[in-house]
Amino acid sequence: MSKTSIFSSKYEKRRKRKRFLRNLAIGSAVLLLIAFAVYKPLMHKVEQVRQRIAEEKYLKENPSVVPTVPVAEEKPEVIVPESYKVTLPSGREAEVFYELTDGSFSFLPVDDAEFWSGDVSPSKKLAVVFDRETQEMVLVDETGIQTDITYRVYRNSKGYTESKESIMARIDGFVWSEEPRFLSENQVVFMSMLPWFKAAERYMYLYDITGKTHRSFQSIKGSEVVFGELSDKGLMVTMDGKVSYLTPELKVVRE
Repeated sequence: MSKTSIFSSKYEKRRKRKRFLRNLAIGSAVLLLIAFAVYKPLMHKVEQVRQRIAEEKYLKENPSVVPTVPVAEEKPEVIVPESYKVTLPSGREAEVFYELTDGSFSFLPVDDAEFWSGDVSPSKKLAVVFDRETQEMVLVDETGIQTDITYRVYRNSKGYTESKESIMARIDGFVWSEEPRFLSENQVVFMSMLPWFKAAERYMYLYDITGKTHRSFQSIKGSEVVFGELSDKGLMVTMDGKVSYLTPELKVVRE
């Protein structure tokens, strides 16, 4: 069979027909893509309208039904404690932590560390830090101001005086002060071998924060005295196994 000449009219008709079919295929593909791009969001809109109409109709027919509104989950505020570095008279540093909650300051319970311990006042605005090795104590307020409240010089009613350093140097194992506790917002108490220098007994001393004075209180004494919790009854004190409560007015209430 002979090939159609490229110069014949039949060849030209075939060429035009192929071009037409190709253009038709391309155009159809483009139209399909456009139709798909328009159809999908259009149907999404139609579905939204349909759902809204159905919901409105349901609420009209059931007026007692209240549409539920999702409530955003409230996450509790994370409070990160801050701290003050407390420089003890010995030069060593302790650390006390505090929190600020809605602008309100509060000391956290003082950690019982290797060489120091402490206590927090009823309002949590003051803290006392005690150096177990040197038997010295520092008062810290909410602004971070630190005050050495150590009882430094022993004085008796006859006029005899002797410094803490002198007594501790000449009497081995002497307990000048131990484990201070808040009795009230204005009172810190601690136990000591003073004023009778008896190794087998301890007597209570009291520091008045406002007056900046120390004095003994010999109604609290014993060979083993342990301070407990501070409550409405007062400060719990166990003296040689017997429990009493010491009030801020310095009344001893036996249990």
